[in-house]
Amino acid sequence: MSKVLAALSVSVDGFITGRGPGPGRGLGDGGVLFDWYFSGDTPSRVFDGFTLAEPSARVFDALASRDGVSLAGRNTYDDSG
Repeated sequence: MSKVLAALSVSVDGFITGRGPGPGRGLGDGGVLFDWYFSGDTPSRVFDGFTLAEPSARVFDALASRDGVSLAGRNTYDDSG
């Protein structure tokens, strides 16, 4: 039998984007929600370009290496392109 591991997150206001998202504008100013992906000096072993604090990299890589799929809502998908 297969196992399903689900990890969910949502910002406090219910949106993953910031103000002003849209095609050509990405997530608007919502990128600050993800600054921690790039604020450290330890490269992620899973995602190229991510440099996290060492404790964050350990946890992030352990979880991200198990991902088989990511699911996003329609607006987030459209805005992130």
